[in-house]
Amino acid sequence: MIELLNKSQWKTPIVAYLVSAGVSVLIAFTSVAINRGFGTRDLLPFLTWTLVFAAVVALVAQILASTHVKMPALLRYCLAGASGVVVGVLWTYVVGQLLGPWLGAFSLPILLCWIAGGASGMILTMLYQENRRHAALISVSVILVLTVSAWTLSKSLGVFISGEQQLELLVLKWHPGTKPLTTTEALEPSISKSDLEYLKAIGLTGEVRFSGSCKDGEGKAARAIIVMQAPLSEPVDLSLPNASQVIYVQTESGWNQYPLEAPTSQKQIRLWTDLRSTSQDTLFSFERADGSRLSGTAATW
Repeated sequence: MIELLNKSQWKTPIVAYLVSAGVSVLIAFTSVAINRGFGTRDLLPFLTWTLVFAAVVALVAQILASTHVKMPALLRYCLAGASGVVVGVLWTYVVGQLLGPWLGAFSLPILLCWIAGGASGMILTMLYQENRRHAALISVSVILVLTVSAWTLSKSLGVFISGEQQLELLVLKWHPGTKPLTTTEALEPSISKSDLEYLKAIGLTGEVRFSGSCKDGEGKAARAIIVMQAPLSEPVDLSLPNASQVIYVQTESGWNQYPLEAPTSQKQIRLWTDLRSTSQDTLFSFERADGSRLSGTAATW
């Protein structure tokens, strides 16, 4: 009984637990910092799952440590790292099965976090057990750098391959008139002076007011300005800009695009009337690079 309570026997699982949890959380915080705070709300649920994950890593580390198999040191470390990677992948799969589609709501790179945490916990524990503490610190530092670099590179490649762009959608209400185009700039900060001048240049007169806006995605900048003057009688599909700025103006005879030569995508913005609303709200929806759709309210009449 005294031997079971010997502190030295608990060093292996404790080190594995602390390292795997610490590395996983550190990468998650790094992801939030790189994305300027995006994903902050996911940190608490991620931490909850990570604390359980670290316990699994500690259990596996204890099992491997108690298995006395003669093999070269390099092979032992590779086996430990591979075990940590497998635990990270399997844990992500288990969480996915438990959460179902909600797993996709995580804005953090949870798979990379748990793979790096598992591998770090296993390798550092083995090195620590063999009193190679300096090598342990170096190995964890290398894993951290490689993981963050791989995540950043994969993210950049994903944006390039998928054709993702940073889309800004600006919806304006237009009240045609005989006087030069104006807007109450103090109340409409989203309408820049250059926007107003461009709208004047294409022949708009009267008054424009801000109705709605959204920003989504990463990559090259793209901007769509939709100018509406009345609720829709039927759904309308407008081409998304392709790393360009496009203005769509609603007229009595249909929709006009400015400039006509602006590059556009095969993907489209759909506008339609919300039949559930008595005020005939205009809704919008467009397809993202990953195939999902973003929807919202474009105008309230």
